[in-house]
Amino acid sequence: LILWVGAGDRLLPVLAHGYPPDTISRLATVARADDNAAAAAWRTGERVIVSSTHDSAAAIVIPVLGIDTCLGVLAFEVPDGREHDAATHAVAAIIAAQLATIVATPSTERATVPGESGPVEPEHESRVQSA
Repeated sequence: LILWVGAGDRLLPVLAHGYPPDTISRLATVARADDNAAAAAWRTGERVIVSSTHDSAAAIVIPVLGIDTCLGVLAFEVPDGREHDAATHAVAAIIAAQLATIVATPSTERATVPGESGPVEPEHESRVQSA
């Protein structure tokens, strides 16, 4: 599996399992407009299924959903035929949901106070919330 996290208009590979250790360093980023399963799942927030071909494995690409946005995608290579299996889809969705709890959302990375131009300092944030 590979976890791709959105940064601006690109998906960055940040975690891989089941591949050689240097896999992430060899992967290119994916643009939101690219014509591939990862970009499509990120744009739509919908699961994308890729059937196997003679030169590629089957895959399921699950969106990693935050409160109000798609944070990235989780791509699973699966044995031929499993890409249409409901139980495999369910497990993939559960794993993606769990990962969503640790992926930072764009809105929480740089919270700002209306009328101010910069990140909210922790002590200032508590005053704003109590006001």
